[in-house]
Amino acid sequence: MYKHKHSEENFYIAECKTPKCINKVPDKLPDIKEENIRIKIEFIKPVPQYQIRSPAEVADLMAKISERDREELWALYLDIKNKLTGVEMVCRGSLTKCATHPREIFKAAYLTNSSRIILAHNHPTGDPEPSSEDVLFSERIKKASKYLGIKLLDHIIIGRDKYVSLRAKGYIQ
Repeated sequence: MYKHKHSEENFYIAECKTPKCINKVPDKLPDIKEENIRIKIEFIKPVPQYQIRSPAEVADLMAKISERDREELWALYLDIKNKLTGVEMVCRGSLTKCATHPREIFKAAYLTNSSRIILAHNHPTGDPEPSSEDVLFSERIKKASKYLGIKLLDHIIIGRDKYVSLRAKGYIQ
């Protein structure tokens, strides 16, 4: 069973406390009990029952990352009705690149019982036009999402006072 609570730092934390949430505790560690194992994922700004309806809403929600001096990749986790279940910073990179493996994105999607994701990242230069690397990364995530059963709805690139939706540009079908 997942229990959501609010911490002092405006983070929402999903805690897994039941044995159903974990596979099995190894026999080699008898002093660890299943009920004491907690899986924590920290999220910034998940709004309970907040439904995402457009790329503009994502851009508004994630506008603060446009001010960052390095690229940051964020994942918005959604249920079947596009209601937000959590938002996680997946990766912080350099001025021009933020590289991560698909498993880092999909791990939290499974733990929050999400069926859809939207990716968002910033371009510190302020220009949200997608690079060829952005397009290739989105294609890689889209392919993984098909196999994993979690739909990639969009990848939004946030610039200063503007954004680009890769779905709207035709890169994500």
